[in-house]
Amino acid sequence: MGWTVPFVSSHGTTFAHDCGADGGFMLSVFLRDGEDVYRTYSTTARGVDRLLFVSNILDLSPYGRQEDREDSRGS
Repeated sequence: MGWTVPFVSSHGTTFAHDCGADGGFMLSVFLRDGEDVYRTYSTTARGVDRLLFVSNILDLSPYGRQEDREDSRGS
């Protein structure tokens, strides 16, 4: 379709703090309409996992990700 999707980083700027990431990872999607820019979607923490293939596979497995908060240690 001839689309171009620019990916950018806010590293070294105050942008992440201004958007509420506060030092953590945040995924934001923006739409520019002329001179106007809109944030159409944002998520943090587990919401970003949609981008990570291995996390999706682990979520389907019997023992999950075996994170500390999970009771998935097995016997």
